[in-house]
Amino acid sequence: HLVIQWRKSYAAGRLVDHSRDTAQDKRIKDLERMVGRLTMENELLKKAVQHTLQERSEDALIISGPGLSGGDAR
Repeated sequence: HLVIQWRKSYAAGRLVDHSRDTAQDKRIKDLERMVGRLTMENELLKKAVQHTLQERSEDALIISGPGLSGGDAR
């Protein structure tokens, strides 16, 4: 009878001690937080690079100066 009670308690999650975090659980949580932060930083840096490249390509397309806009090519 005792084993049956233990099995029912285990199945209900009452035999697992959820109140204390092991050192490994804490390390996993810390690493997951770090991965999240680094993912956000990586996305931000990708957007900054795209923005910079777009600005550079737009600057390269600007053509100005005498003789370039007219039909007077010699």
